[in-house]
Amino acid sequence: MEYTPGMSHTGPALSYDVLLEVAAFASRQTLSSFMKTCRILYHEIAKMMLRRRVVIDNVYDMNAFTAFLNAEPNRPGFLCDLTIDMEPHPPVRLQPIAPGLSDTFLRHSFRSLTSLRLDHAEETLRLYPKLSDGLASLSTLTSLIVSPAGSFVMTMLLCLQADLRTLVIGYQEGLDQMEALPHHVLHPVVLLQRFRHSLETVEIRGYEVELSRAKVPGQYPKVQEFILDSPDCPLLAPYIHAFPDVRNLCITTVFADALTPDILPRERATIDAFRRLNQLDQASFGAWTKLETVSGTVADVYLAGFSCAIEVLYLNVLTYDPFCMVHTILRDASISQLHLFIHNLEVLEDGGLPMVLRQLGDSSLEALFLYIRLCAQTECEEDQLILVDMAAIVRCFFRV
Repeated sequence: MEYTPGMSHTGPALSYDVLLEVAAFASRQTLSSFMKTCRILYHEIAKMMLRRRVVIDNVYDMNAFTAFLNAEPNRPGFLCDLTIDMEPHPPVRLQPIAPGLSDTFLRHSFRSLTSLRLDHAEETLRLYPKLSDGLASLSTLTSLIVSPAGSFVMTMLLCLQADLRTLVIGYQEGLDQMEALPHHVLHPVVLLQRFRHSLETVEIRGYEVELSRAKVPGQYPKVQEFILDSPDCPLLAPYIHAFPDVRNLCITTVFADALTPDILPRERATIDAFRRLNQLDQASFGAWTKLETVSGTVADVYLAGFSCAIEVLYLNVLTYDPFCMVHTILRDASISQLHLFIHNLEVLEDGGLPMVLRQLGDSSLEALFLYIRLCAQTECEEDQLILVDMAAIVRCFFRV
């Protein structure tokens, strides 16, 4: 990467503008070769490489990338999108590696760095604790994806100087056993208070611990999109209070793919209990009032206990979802458009969708969009699904 006396001083036959246009479509390996041809391309191609997403997937890449950044004092200012995805297989000597990148973060202005993704985050920050200080200093970040999050990641987030607009955080298992931070601080609506005036999109994955209403802090007035993925404790009250202006909501609970004919009878009582708690909270303390779209499986949306207005509901009907839950969802919430994604043709029989639509009566439903999966999920189903009678599918709606 260093400029050497052997480089050409006369310049290429093609203009630099043409070469840079060609380079925009070249691989990193080709760009590296371009950099060795002349002084101008050495500087300009480096900027081009840093404007692309940079992925560091091992400690050797981290060393090389740090050296690349430090080769010219203005290079850090062109980095836009960084992913650190290092498997937890550290070499024998750890400490010389992380401080190099961390010091680079602290010393230079990364004025263009707006997006950071940190995979294997907890283990990476545990192995390289000084890296946390460098990441926390990145004040221009607007988008952060970090997973899994434990005490090291949470400490970094509490110190992060950026005004994030988009945050995706995946929690590690065993939060209730964590002693480094008080349990109420672990909840996302508490942990992310530093960003409450800037966040617009929030995705929470795998959060496990309940939060007392007495400890729910200030609101996040700009959050418009909220994704709640696989919580063990799917109580919505803290999120309704913290994100009152959510317009687009996606819920995926631990029950989403777990309901089978054997499991459903055992889990139904738990699902109903969560639904009653969510209904009680919404009746006592208020519900979302600006929901435009909601998506989830039948069990997900059922246990949420919605009784508010929803403009568009995307409902994924899995093989063993009880249709009485679908009826309850449509009865209690005020839904204008319903998009049903069906994976089992049996739901089109009289005891399924036609029954639900007949019972709705004076429902607020204005439009129904039906999506039926006709391709085989397994080889043994293939012959059966090829013989689907499309006329019978259409006729079932004339019985409504």
